[in-house]
Amino acid sequence: MGISDLIPTGKRQAISRPILVGRAIDFGIVSKDVVDPDRAVRQLIADARKNEVILFNPSGGYFKPDVTSVEDMQELGKYIRAEDRRAISIFSNLKFAKKFYEDYKADRLEVKTLYEE
Repeated sequence: MGISDLIPTGKRQAISRPILVGRAIDFGIVSKDVVDPDRAVRQLIADARKNEVILFNPSGGYFKPDVTSVEDMQELGKYIRAEDRRAISIFSNLKFAKKFYEDYKADRLEVKTLYEE
């Protein structure tokens, strides 16, 4: 049994993270002795998302989309658009950092101290 087995199908059946954390501990998916069980569950969800679709709705919680539900599939579309925008933003932010690092490695940066004017 894994974390995805505890996540229901359908937005209307969504499970809140506190309840999900409790169930994950009850079923032995997360140890009750772990320092931060909430973080452990979030990591398990991130890992599970590599193989299946798990959505989060702030007003309901985690759920797997029901392919027969127009509302769920619309939520999936929103999720995809949001993640695409986030990925584009991350790569855009990395562009300058990569260029700066390449300039550093190629010794093309001029080093200044706080005392130089």
